[in-house]
Amino acid sequence: MAKKQKKESKTDQLKPKTEDASVKKKEPKKPKTKKTKTEKIAGLAQRKQEGAIEYLHTFVHKRDDWKFNKKKQTWLLHNMYKPSKMDDKDFELMVEYLEGLQGQARKAALDDALERKKLVEDHDEEDENTVTKERAQAIIDVLQDKEEE
Repeated sequence: MAKKQKKESKTDQLKPKTEDASVKKKEPKKPKTKKTKTEKIAGLAQRKQEGAIEYLHTFVHKRDDWKFNKKKQTWLLHNMYKPSKMDDKDFELMVEYLEGLQGQARKAALDDALERKKLVEDHDEEDENTVTKERAQAIIDVLQDKEEE
């Protein structure tokens, strides 16, 4: 009499066999390190700064590759007085950028420069205010000269 072989159930067929050498044990995944909210914000601010400065460099050095970007222009206009955000070399490029500024942005930049210069002159403090005053004067010179022509 032939021995009857035990039929494997479907669940048994799906189970991996321990004898099979081709089946390897998976290593547990490393836990993801979550960034805190402040780290995320700092990273985003850094990327915005780098993108805006790169936009400025492209405008001056590779005009054919440059394309207008309102968000980057806004970042530049809001941060052009801050030495921590824009160093002196980049500010020189910003002055070149401002020469071509048009419309409401031009008027707002000029008004802002005049206001900042007046505020700094009213408060006889040094340090960062000196940089602000110098930058405001450079912006006024560029924007008013073009306006008078």
